[in-house]
Amino acid sequence: MKGDSLRTVVAVSLMLVPSLVFLLVQPGKSGPFGDYNERALPFLLATLEILWVALVLIDSEESKGTERPGIRVFIESYVISSILGQVRTIMGALFFLLVAAILTAWFPDGVENNSWVMTLASIVYFVDVVLLFYWYMNPADGETTRGNDSPESGTDAPKPTKYLVGALSLINWSPGVLSKKPCDELITNSERDYINIVPLFVATAHHSTPDKTGKPKLSKLFLLVSNRNMEYPHREPSPRARSQWEVEEPFVDEKLKEARKDGRLKDGNGHSLSPFKKKMTLAFLKLSECLGRKLRIRWHDGTVSEVGDGTADSLLDVEMIPAGNFEEVDKVRKVLLNSLEDIIEEESNELTFDITGGTATVSSAMTLVALKGDCHAEHLRQDVYGKPPEELLKRIELNILSLEDLLDDLIKKLDRSWRKKTGNN
Repeated sequence: MKGDSLRTVVAVSLMLVPSLVFLLVQPGKSGPFGDYNERALPFLLATLEILWVALVLIDSEESKGTERPGIRVFIESYVISSILGQVRTIMGALFFLLVAAILTAWFPDGVENNSWVMTLASIVYFVDVVLLFYWYMNPADGETTRGNDSPESGTDAPKPTKYLVGALSLINWSPGVLSKKPCDELITNSERDYINIVPLFVATAHHSTPDKTGKPKLSKLFLLVSNRNMEYPHREPSPRARSQWEVEEPFVDEKLKEARKDGRLKDGNGHSLSPFKKKMTLAFLKLSECLGRKLRIRWHDGTVSEVGDGTADSLLDVEMIPAGNFEEVDKVRKVLLNSLEDIIEEESNELTFDITGGTATVSSAMTLVALKGDCHAEHLRQDVYGKPPEELLKRIELNILSLEDLLDDLIKKLDRSWRKKTGNN
């Protein structure tokens, strides 16, 4: 996180004071506390003074009505990841080094030398560092570790992000029903004539909320597609489902022809379009209409289409990601990691996985990637209809490891490792 320069200087200076005191104070040959405790006492006093200052800083902002996530949320979402070495900033590196010094040097030294002064000073210093980092993160400027995505933000709605990932359910919806359905019913999840592509409309509408510049927040949509979808309708097990396309195809062809004629569809005249691409192009035309945005679609076969009307500033890129068999979780997860590696590395806080579409197994794969990459996740509520997108979508809290859970898990792993090494299985 980036605070202003003054805030950074204050935080760094306060964090380093106890360390400098410990390093600079030279003990005499004798003293009431002994040589070691003579050096440790100033260290303890310094940590207690910094603790008081940290509490005053936090209290001063809270007295002004500054909203910040609770200390538990802060520990779960940032402190633990830093302890595990996921350091992303210079301040994060400083935090990691100080915590490492406290836990691996000063605290063990205090215990080993039977120095209650040094032991207590180390504990207080650790609390100092955590509290100063808590103050430094500066939630008043909207720079929390997970945006508005903390359980204490007062809302379940996910925040709009630049990138959205979803999975395509079976395209068993009627093109006629989709074309005639009003946009407000699609975006608000009306109960009337529900079709399984509605979650895509709700999620893209929510994440297209304008940012501070007035441009739609969402810039790219990734859609996972299965082999069964890409080979529609030939992979459909029901003869009725396969024959249904023969009835739908003339209607779809006519709609696509109209779109090409009036300039809403540019796809090279659609030569040799598969049934899947025809049906999805019709869906994207409707999505463009409802969002008021032009879509540029990169299909699974490498071809590119432009759909709908809109300015260059509102262009939404859509990438269809072939994911094979949706039931193979590991393979889907690898496909996601390969496709999203750069975004996860550089902009994980701007990436949301909507796990509503597809199958339960592909939703599991998306959740695993979101958790691993420290991204956002959401799903469409199944008990609310006819509401704005922000009331239909529910964020999934992925900070699932509390400090107690983490330590318990580490203890269990160490115990298993010890028993394996000693042969006490």
